[in-house]
Amino acid sequence: MRRVVVTGIGLVCPLGIGRESAWAGVVAGTPCAAPITLFDPGESAVRIACEATGFEPTDFVDRRVVRRQDRMTLLALASATLGIDDAGLTVDGDDERVGCVFASGTGGNGVRDENHRTLLERGPDRISPFAIPYSMANICSAQISMDRGLRGPVISVNTACAAGADAVGLASRIIRRGDADVMVAGGADAMVTPFWIAAFDALGVLSHRNDTPESASRPFDTERDGFLMGEAGATLILEEYEHAVGRGATIICELAGYGASADAHHLTDPDPTGEAQARAMRAAIDDAGLSADTIDYVNAHGGASQPGDPSEVTAI
Repeated sequence: MRRVVVTGIGLVCPLGIGRESAWAGVVAGTPCAAPITLFDPGESAVRIACEATGFEPTDFVDRRVVRRQDRMTLLALASATLGIDDAGLTVDGDDERVGCVFASGTGGNGVRDENHRTLLERGPDRISPFAIPYSMANICSAQISMDRGLRGPVISVNTACAAGADAVGLASRIIRRGDADVMVAGGADAMVTPFWIAAFDALGVLSHRNDTPESASRPFDTERDGFLMGEAGATLILEEYEHAVGRGATIICELAGYGASADAHHLTDPDPTGEAQARAMRAAIDDAGLSADTIDYVNAHGGASQPGDPSEVTAI
């Protein structure tokens, strides 16, 4: 069985730009929630979010591209650049053994909203011909592929909150199967927009603690009242072990197992028994050839929702 290792990490998130900056924010417990600045929330019930305030797209992408692309895509491109640079990876622009699996929960929201406004205010003839390709959920993986000349498997994943994890898992299996030697894997979303905040609030899953944003999201807390919207791009460079060793890459860790499942229960609420979540964890542990008592750390979803948190705790 071919082994899969991580040789690069790229992060653009509210905690920082780059993995060192983001990790320093995690260790320091830096609050990343604050009043919304990307638009004027007015008197909306939710006026706080987690924005990547230090992100300057032109640090990573040509100014002409920045004007056209959605913020989600720019986050993806920036994180991919950081990840590839972190891995010390050289892509020759015509490599059939390098691919990309990238995830997005919603696609290009900004492009979609902008063109919808144009439709209402100026009519259908003024819609951009790029409205569709720039707003579809596959634009991240497609644009990374085109910018870097990745000609291996290029796939988009859309499984809501699990999309990024599924992208990494699928990419690892592509390498293990022998279909690629290197995969750019990750996810991006930019959901601090009027529509998405209003829509998620209509579901009753967002916190209304506008006066205390730094403590608004409280997963696994008896006083939780929901999560906060945010934005980020995250990339892992996955590589076949021998390929990484052969080019002298620094190996950060090994990706040993992946598992996935569904509870087929409800449109938004998880099965309270947590059985399906437990099944996914068991599958990942089995895939890695480990036992549950060897696990030192669990990266929980922690959505701070009333039905979600108890289900996840039960599963763990």
